[in-house]
Parts: sequence; structure tokens; C-alpha cells
Amino acid sequence: GLRLIRSLAPDVALVDVHMPGMSGIELTERVIRARLPTRIVVLTVVNDARFPRRLLEAGALGYLTKGCAAQE
Repeated sequence: GLRLIRSLAPDVALVDVHMPGMSGIELTERVIRARLPTRIVVLTVVNDARFPRRLLEAGALGYLTKGCAAQE
């Protein structure tokens, strides 16, 4: 999670919303608060219209649902 992002400093991190110890939303918020340059894209099985808004408000660059097509 956050430790790897701090040590590896990737341009983009693809994270699952359900991770052990810290959710993808919480990780995104921490990366933003720490002003790290890594952009976060969240992967999720949740297909609720409110959920993407919450991810983007947290600072995620974007999100993908696990069932989305390659074109999305």
C-alpha cells in the first residue's frame, strides 16, 4: 500500500478498493494528503453510481470496475 508507493514512487498505482489493512479510498486520501506525485486508479467490483463520485472526491485519477470492457 502506502509504504510501497512511498518507496517505489510509481507514476500510477492500480489499487483494489478492498485491500487488507486499508481501503483503496483511504490509500488515495493518504497519498493526496502526503502530496505524493503518484496518481491512483482504483479497481472495484462495486457498480453503484455513488461510489465513483466518492473515489474521485478522494482524489483518485479514475476507477475501473472488474467487469468493464477493455474499451472503457
